[in-house]
Amino acid sequence: MLLKSWTLTTTTLFLLTAAAQVTAAPTLADCKKLTDNFARLNCYDQLGLATEKTAVTPAAPQAVAPAVSVAPAPTSVPVQATTPAPAPVVTPNPAQATVTVVNVEDEFGMTKKKPAEVVEEIDGKVTAFERNKYDKLVVTLENRQVWRQTDSDYIDMKIGDVVIIKKASFGSFLMSNGRDNRKIRVKRVE
Repeated sequence: MLLKSWTLTTTTLFLLTAAAQVTAAPTLADCKKLTDNFARLNCYDQLGLATEKTAVTPAAPQAVAPAVSVAPAPTSVPVQATTPAPAPVVTPNPAQATVTVVNVEDEFGMTKKKPAEVVEEIDGKVTAFERNKYDKLVVTLENRQVWRQTDSDYIDMKIGDVVIIKKASFGSFLMSNGRDNRKIRVKRVE
């Protein structure tokens, strides 16, 4: 008899704490009030998980589970545990962009393919060039692009030359005249 009472009491407590954990989603104000750093971080994590679950919920009708009643322990006050209300259904708006969550570890070691529309190099005919007051080369191409030298290297340049401009590291560009192996680092001005 005592074992049944103890089992019923622990089952009741378990159901109550599980229901309290599911229904008691923290709010932003609740998380801001916490002073312990670990507890506050945990609260923000739970808040993020709760909003993530509601944002990802499919737009299908959800059935409401019936209320569950638990028989009270012989010496305790009658307690009734109910299941939480279902999460609100969020219907996606087609005008909004879709957010894709990518796990970084899933792509570790994989080589990424470059899109076809990414341009890695261009070539153009030199229509004019000059040296500015800092002795840097300023080159105007046939397509009206203007490129200015950013380093101190030297390259031989003539009007009518076809130069090749390639992407380099850290968003920089290299210009060569195609006749020798010399390159200068350039930046597009116009």
